[in-house]
Amino acid sequence: MVFIGAGPRYFGTGTPPYGTYSNTGLTLVTGDARSAPFTPSGSFFSSRELVGEIHYDASVPVELVSFNASVNVNNVELTWATATELNNQGFYIERKSSGNDWGNVGFVEGSGTSTETRFYSFIDKNIKSGTYSYRLKQVNFDGTFRYYDLDRELEVGAPQIYYLSQNYPNPFNPTTKINWQIKNDGLVTIKIFDQLGKEIVTLVNEEKSAGSYETEFDASALASGIYYYRLTSGGFVDTKKMILVK
Repeated sequence: MVFIGAGPRYFGTGTPPYGTYSNTGLTLVTGDARSAPFTPSGSFFSSRELVGEIHYDASVPVELVSFNASVNVNNVELTWATATELNNQGFYIERKSSGNDWGNVGFVEGSGTSTETRFYSFIDKNIKSGTYSYRLKQVNFDGTFRYYDLDRELEVGAPQIYYLSQNYPNPFNPTTKINWQIKNDGLVTIKIFDQLGKEIVTLVNEEKSAGSYETEFDASALASGIYYYRLTSGGFVDTKKMILVK
């Protein structure tokens, strides 16, 4: 077998062993015309002699076959699938609202190189009300990248109720997250209290637009024990218990 060429592209002439070309990804070359990829068979060989030339192209691009989205209150779930991947490091998820630039909101690791269908998903949580666009920035290990845009804008609505969720994780050490939402614009306070009702710290004390939010609480300076957190906004008050275990 004699090969000429460089990189992932090779041109062969001669008498190759059949086993060398047992997989798809080969293209018959006759003059300037090339057929679709094929698996070599008797139709391209006379006994063990090659009829014409073959072209092997090892580059398998990242082929996106679907990209969808759904809205659940103030969360957006993105799902997508690929048919093939080559050196795919992963996908940056980018979002923008009207009048703003694109910003990164997450990353999902790719499958490297694959010729099988791969499925991916990402949830963008606690988004403020508004109209949003999404796109994927697919990045290869060599730094090259390509964008895939969602084919429509998404409308995320304002919450219909005030709500304070249970912190997670709980018990925790030393940080935990608190999700909450308000249905009207207004002043919001979130305060932490010990078991005796003494105020320990104020996490939030500012005007907020209607929407869903997430606040992190770092209790590194506190001792193990039971604590309480209270949300107050627009006449709504709710208090929940959390446990710090060190």
